Amino acid sequence: MKVSISRPHLKLFFWVPTSMLRWKWLWKKIVSCADYMEYDEIVELLPFLLKGLKGYTRKHGHFNLVQVEAADGTKVKIKV
Repeated sequence: MKVSISRPHLKLFFWVPTSMLRWKWLWKKIVSCADYMEYDEIVELLPFLLKGLKGYTRKHGHFNLVQVEAADGTKVKIKV
């Protein structure tokens, strides 16, 4: 995944391995910060989500997973 964050005075650009989405400790950390998710539900759905993401990317090519622009001009873009 390619992650880019740009602000009017700063631009960050870095690569994150898509395989990192398989790391269970990462999901535990994410779920601990969110009140509305359960870790067991995530772990149960994760293989299906990753398989779907991989299949879609193979069939249609790379795509923007997230593209957000804040009111202060900050832009975040995650491309798979």
